[in-house]
Amino acid sequence: MRTHILTALKAAAFLCVGLLTVMSSVLHAQPTAYVANLDDGTVTPIDIATNTAGTPISVGSEPEGIAITPDGVTAYVVNRGSNNVTPINIATGIADTPIPVGNWPTAVAITPNGVTAYVTNLSSGTVTPITIATGTASTPISVGGGPWGIAITPDGATRLRRQQQRRHRDAHRRRYQHGRHAHRRWQWPVRRGDHARRRYGLRRQH
Repeated sequence: MRTHILTALKAAAFLCVGLLTVMSSVLHAQPTAYVANLDDGTVTPIDIATNTAGTPISVGSEPEGIAITPDGVTAYVVNRGSNNVTPINIATGIADTPIPVGNWPTAVAITPNGVTAYVTNLSSGTVTPITIATGTASTPISVGGGPWGIAITPDGATRLRRQQQRRHRDAHRRRYQHGRHAHRRWQWPVRRGDHARRRYGLRRQH
């Protein structure tokens, strides 16, 4: 009987040490900012304490939106060019297997309890839920045309998404579908400066 009790106590002590080690590594992790590099297909970590950029992490094509789980373990990067989301292990800086979502994903938000990530798909007009524990995408949720941004209320009960105005989207589509992008499906231009122009409604100078 005493042997069983000692074995149970040792197991409990080992478990506590393991949990404390994990918590310590999370709590003492260096504060880091993550920057999505649209043209390079990478994410650059920046040490906030020293304002020093680390080694870029390769993700999918045209990364745009980034969200980090509440426990600070994983960063989720939305790759609009490859229609997927790349999880990054923050402790190791290693990108995991991309998770397929809808067409032209732009933004991601994570519930306060860290259970689900929601990704807006601009071309599909949908929002894709991702179960964080398994890294699997669920059935997309149909919303309005051109969903762009998304936010989740602090209680995790409501998701709000912003839709790109249809007239702006159609104007860009007409402008580029007959130009040098006509040989492929329509998509936003990726040349330097186009992102700022479409955000502020400026016209390209011919």
